[in-house]
Order: sequence, then structure tokens, then C-alpha cells
Amino acid sequence: MNGKSKPKGDNITRLAAKLGAGIYEALGIEMPKKIDRFVQLADVWKALNDAAQEELISDAVRLKEKGEMYGIKRKRKKARNSS
Repeated sequence: MNGKSKPKGDNITRLAAKLGAGIYEALGIEMPKKIDRFVQLADVWKALNDAAQEELISDAVRLKEKGEMYGIKRKRKKARNSS
């Protein structure tokens, strides 16, 4: 950034990863919904004690195992060539 233009697209995401989600506010743009949710989760995480963090992790793993019912996309394994 040289002050003449604002970063766009993936460059904003890269900046946010390094500088934090506050970069969206600094640039005067709306934070993507997915990132906003993650920031909210991170704020909640900081307030939880160890036992509550473990419970949250267990719940997340359980939801992931239930899969597509909750909109979780599973990675598909690539078929191996049998030559």
C-alpha cells in the first residue's frame, strides 16, 4: 500500500490474516459474513474457561461428524489410478 489505492479481494484477506479483522473497518468496508462469524467465535472463545473450551471443541467435532445435515462439506478423496 502506498496510500494511492486501497487493497482489494484476496489482498484484503491476506492483510486481515496478518493485521487482524480490524483492517476491514480501517479500510471502510464491510467485513465478510464468514469472517465476522469467526471473529465473534474468537471473542467468545477468549471468555471461556478451559472446561468450556473443551466442551465447545467436542460440540464442533460432533457437528462435523454429522456432516451434510449441518451444511458441512466433506473433502472427497481422489480416485487412485490402478495402472
